[in-house]
Amino acid sequence: MQALPLPDGVVLLQAVVPPEHQEEVVRILLEGSTVDLDDELDGSKYHDNPFLAFCQLFALRWKRKEEANDPIPSFVDALSQEVHDRLYGEGGIYPKEENGCSEDHLGRPCSCADRTPMLPRSTVLNCVETLAYRANTQRGYHRDAHWMVGLSFGCSVRMGFRRHDDQDSTEVTIPSGGAVLFNGALHQHAVLDIVEGTAPLWWSYPFARVVFLMRDARQSFQAHKRRQKRREAALQGGKEAAAVAAERMAAKEADQEERDQTKSNYDIII
Repeated sequence: MQALPLPDGVVLLQAVVPPEHQEEVVRILLEGSTVDLDDELDGSKYHDNPFLAFCQLFALRWKRKEEANDPIPSFVDALSQEVHDRLYGEGGIYPKEENGCSEDHLGRPCSCADRTPMLPRSTVLNCVETLAYRANTQRGYHRDAHWMVGLSFGCSVRMGFRRHDDQDSTEVTIPSGGAVLFNGALHQHAVLDIVEGTAPLWWSYPFARVVFLMRDARQSFQAHKRRQKRREAALQGGKEAAAVAAERMAAKEADQEERDQTKSNYDIII
């Protein structure tokens, strides 16, 4: 595996799985999930729905160490360690002392001294979500809640990354067996194209591309807690704003009543 730094902290991981091992790895990852591809991809779920660019095949998360010998957790754990080696190890693309930005900032502008996003050293890949894509399809710019490694097999995929709507995007093409590392909360990212006819010769699956999105479940949980706090703060802020508005309305009505009473008394005197 080779790590190639791209603009704004996106990292292209080249040759994560060499061509001679890709067929076996895809088989292990798909069959190890116990997913029934025929059931997942039948009828209107996929083939008969021209508007469905992709579908989720399965999502797995594991905690216990005894699961480390299972095929998928074992593969993801080994990949997690190798990613860290390519980033922070000898000759890695990150400096020995982490001085970049490892916060997601919830998609907001970063005020760190070094704005380069860097994968937190504490990150351990321990869950995977698998998506299957059609050829010649797109997925618009969006954000997720955490860092992730997206490992692709099948047709090459062209992706775009940017921090903000008004920022020029960074585009990268990821061939079969390659991956990309990025902060899904900080970077807007999009699938710009699934390039038809670029899959390996052994590829025989009923979809053009499969991507294994690997994350640290703890970051997902922390992101959920942050979202919950924001919701609670927004709700509390809404209540406070409503209370202030009610007070103002009551004061305005009281003032209007006083004016009406004064006018009524004036009319009686006249």
